[in-house]
Amino acid sequence: MMVDQFSEWKVMALDKLGLTEDPFVPTANPRFFYLGEEHRPVYRMIQSVVMQRRGLMLITGRQGTGKTSLARLIYNQLYELDGIEAAMIEIANFRTRMQAAQVVGASLPTLRIPPQRSYIKQMSLFKETITTYYVESKGNIVVILDDCQALTNDALQFIFETYNFDAEVGKLVQVIAVGTDDALRVFANNPDIDSRIFSRMTLNPLNLSSVISMIVHRLHTAGRTDHLLTDDAYESVFVHTSGLPRDVVRICGAALDLILDSGQDMITNEVIKEAVQRIGL
Repeated sequence: MMVDQFSEWKVMALDKLGLTEDPFVPTANPRFFYLGEEHRPVYRMIQSVVMQRRGLMLITGRQGTGKTSLARLIYNQLYELDGIEAAMIEIANFRTRMQAAQVVGASLPTLRIPPQRSYIKQMSLFKETITTYYVESKGNIVVILDDCQALTNDALQFIFETYNFDAEVGKLVQVIAVGTDDALRVFANNPDIDSRIFSRMTLNPLNLSSVISMIVHRLHTAGRTDHLLTDDAYESVFVHTSGLPRDVVRICGAALDLILDSGQDMITNEVIKEAVQRIGL
């Protein structure tokens, strides 16, 4: 089947199930992100750190817990707010403080701090630009660093220096560092910056109720108003994924493909078992 024919067939097959799009595409799309009870405390703390200008927050968790999806949700929300200049670095694998300063400076949407020849000049311009932004508009700078476990000690020096940009109301730059559990070791190896972390929080896997709600949310977002999985299928998804959102999407995506091929109208426990074998989970 040619690509165009396959796409047309899939649209028609999804329509028969009451879906306007595939609800289980494995991308960190904020539209499909479900803010479960396990995620809400982290979400609220991010908001507090930003709005209260606390300076630095570290969010860690196992791979697949939804850290990037949560970071993108926060970024998209902040980006729309007046008085906030937000940047999100998808992979914060900076090797040097100079690289960190240049990439972050260039990523700020309207400030666009140009690269300089030396780190001293780069940070001088960075501080001058951000201070002016605050004085003129009381604006807040938010930098989200995803995959921060890749940061080197030298790159962490940039975070340390921006942390020290102060105003009477708090910090001028808020850094939300997001990474795997390895990030705890990375920061612990740099006590100067580790001791300045205002909040450390862990993003945990979902419980059964949240897994069900996450799947239902994705189905509703894609146009379906009722359940697509049987009760025992939901339980099977939870057992096989241990509540990791990334694996929930993988299994449900494989299960959806199976019923699209077979013409079934529900995802049963048997379909979930076959999906698990298909993706090798």
